[in-house]
This record gives sequence, structure tokens and C-alpha cells, in this order.
Amino acid sequence: ENDRVVVEIAVAGFKRSELTVTLTTNPDGQEEVTVIGKKEVSNKPLTRVYQHQGLAAREFKQRFSLGAYELVDGITHEDGILRIHAKRKQVEEPASRVLEIK
Repeated sequence: ENDRVVVEIAVAGFKRSELTVTLTTNPDGQEEVTVIGKKEVSNKPLTRVYQHQGLAAREFKQRFSLGAYELVDGITHEDGILRIHAKRKQVEEPASRVLEIK
């Protein structure tokens, strides 16, 4: 469909509970999406020592703006990919909201 946009972010190694997606509206009326990945602290002793763990072991913050007429209407997390689904904006939304990851 031409009225849909899907943004995909690789989040391998992160559980849904370790991801936060926040939506804010900038002064121009465009929605800005912020994705934060924060690893849960484990009290388990390390059984393996890794030389390099890459993205899965680090916190991250990714921010991007949607087009002027795009509105986020859903988020999914499957097989290490976070998908942010958007469609054409039809009504004004609140200035900020936190979205549930399904």
C-alpha cells in the first residue's frame, strides 16, 4: 500500500522488555521516534568470557523523524527485528506517548 511505511531496526539480543519506543511531536508537527535498548542487569555469575559481544551487549539510542503526514500506528518485535509501522496522518495526536511493543 502506498499509504504505509515500515521502519526496521535490527535489535538482535534484546528482549521486548529491554526496548522502549517513545513518540514525540516536534514544533513542525512531525513525529519523532526514539528507540532505546537497555540490557537488564543479571546477578548470575558469568560462565563464559567473550572477547566481543557487539550490539547485543550494549545499550543504544536511535532517533529519527517521520514525514510530515505520517503517524505511527503499531510496533512489532520478531526474530531480532523491531518494526515501526506508520500510515498517513489524519488527525492530530498528543504531543508525547509511549507505545507498547507487541
